[in-house]
Amino acid sequence: MLVIDDNTTEQEVLSRSLSSLSHNVTFAGNGLVGETLFLISPHDLVIINLQMPLMNVWELSRVLKERSRRIESLS
Repeated sequence: MLVIDDNTTEQEVLSRSLSSLSHNVTFAGNGLVGETLFLISPHDLVIINLQMPLMNVWELSRVLKERSRRIESLS
């Protein structure tokens, strides 16, 4: 699971909550880092904060969806 959020408090809360449910969570502090982490290792689930610096949620969602289709087509 990839969580992309620039708020460290929200990251900590999500980390504790999701880890207690046995989820492996990777965090990114902005959309550009999130995109890079997704390209390195695609995740089954991505949670994205609506308000982030460097890349907005709509642009990031479009990029991840496009990359995900390409990855699936290579399988």
